[in-house]
Amino acid sequence: MTESLGAVISANDIFRATNSFFEVREWAGEEDDFLLTPDLKRNYHIIFLEACSQPIRMGNERPMVDCPLLIILGPHDAPDFSFPENASVNARILSYSKDLFSISMDLKHHQFFFQNESINAYYKLKEKEGKFIREILDNIQEQQLGGRKAVPHLDLFVAFFDPLFTFINKKAQQNRWEESSRMHVYYRAFLKVLDEHYKKWHLVTDYSRLLGIHEKQLSRSCRKVVDMSPLQVIHQKVLMEAKHLLIYSDLNVKQLAYELGFNEPSHFSKFFKTKMGIWPTEYRDHIRYTSGAEKAL
Repeated sequence: MTESLGAVISANDIFRATNSFFEVREWAGEEDDFLLTPDLKRNYHIIFLEACSQPIRMGNERPMVDCPLLIILGPHDAPDFSFPENASVNARILSYSKDLFSISMDLKHHQFFFQNESINAYYKLKEKEGKFIREILDNIQEQQLGGRKAVPHLDLFVAFFDPLFTFINKKAQQNRWEESSRMHVYYRAFLKVLDEHYKKWHLVTDYSRLLGIHEKQLSRSCRKVVDMSPLQVIHQKVLMEAKHLLIYSDLNVKQLAYELGFNEPSHFSKFFKTKMGIWPTEYRDHIRYTSGAEKAL
């Protein structure tokens, strides 16, 4: 149930009563101007990039993104986006403190999304979604500027923020699902090229370059799907093939090392010893003696 003051309250009264828990202001994309945002390191910031003449760079590892765009920054987040030189930007910043959630029970249930001091998330908006955000910020800004003389109870005030936070939460959940699906796609693609090139390439950089993704992105996908690093996945593949060849082929250790892409047989032997605890020849003798090649798979 929405908490109510039980009387008609002016916009100015609300802002005084809430100690200016929030502020909406126009922004043209200047970095120095953003750094002057009130309580930059104490408040949360919702940046609505309604229009930009050129795509925006979202960090070093993220792609260029077109507007409209919604960016969420926590108190510990530094702006991780940049605009191309001479780009024109039409944006607004909604800054608010955690105290905003104490206004009403209707807002308190949104705290879970803003409980972290670091968020640094962005959401690409469809045209209809951008219009929705613009209308909400128009309403909030109109109250802030005193465009409406009175608010009938606190319900109307809360009504401006509850839809906004609900929308952001929904976009966050959608992004998490899309991110999870994307991580699985990257991982499957990684396994495919690994199966084709493990005899040639043993470095993560080789595979990230072939896949056209950043190493950190490849690492996130492996961690998400199998809780292993890309290098561990590579080593696991090479080790599995090495064990198969030791059991079922007549290649000596030197030949086997070259077959698996090692420049020096000693490098392969050390690799195998580190992973298995015994030398390759010891593994071969032990497996063939104890169980026979036919039973080893």
